[in-house]
Amino acid sequence: MRDFYHREFRVFQESRTLHGFLRNLGGKIWSSWRFYLGSVFTLPLLMLPWTLRDRRMRFPWFAGALFLVGTTAETWTSPHYLAAATGLFYLVLMQCMRHLRLSRWHGQPYGAAIVRAIPVICCALVVLRVGAVVAGAPIELSWPRGNLARAAILRQLHNSGGRHLVLVTCGPEHDLDHDWVYNAADIDAAKVVWARDMGAHDNSELLQYFHQRRVWRLNTDRYPPGLEQ
Repeated sequence: MRDFYHREFRVFQESRTLHGFLRNLGGKIWSSWRFYLGSVFTLPLLMLPWTLRDRRMRFPWFAGALFLVGTTAETWTSPHYLAAATGLFYLVLMQCMRHLRLSRWHGQPYGAAIVRAIPVICCALVVLRVGAVVAGAPIELSWPRGNLARAAILRQLHNSGGRHLVLVTCGPEHDLDHDWVYNAADIDAAKVVWARDMGAHDNSELLQYFHQRRVWRLNTDRYPPGLEQ
């Protein structure tokens, strides 16, 4: 918790400078672009100037701009922080696609062809991602799917007999966003209990309380992490 606080406080202090604020803002824009747009939905945004001329779009633009100004002032912004404005965002995007569909280059309706291609590309990407998972070759980052190593160890212990206590050791370079120690709501009834290794002296009370459980030790800095007696 101390390391987490210091990391968050350092980011807060950096964001109070102009350079830190701009760098933080760039990170917000990048993460939001990847989550809500990507390359497929970027092309229709070229028609943003045309949507500004639509009287019916004035309120969505005003509400969206007000929302973005409010989130810009925040130190931290993850894509799901913007979820409240998802409807506004895609309303603007659809209006951009409408103008793109009606646009013509050198007399040819290239805009309509692009708009028709967008949903086809989106469906193809869904098929590609699902196919990659079925083939055992996922193309997404592993982090959003959670701690897969912990899930494998938990499955191993659940499939074995008895009840277990896992003492976890983390080094100073441990990723604070990739935790191992958390438990079910009813800890005493859980088949597997996770706890931080506090050393022989401080572990004594914990080991005495869970004396009927099989004790394992786990060093998360080892690769691959595995259980030790």
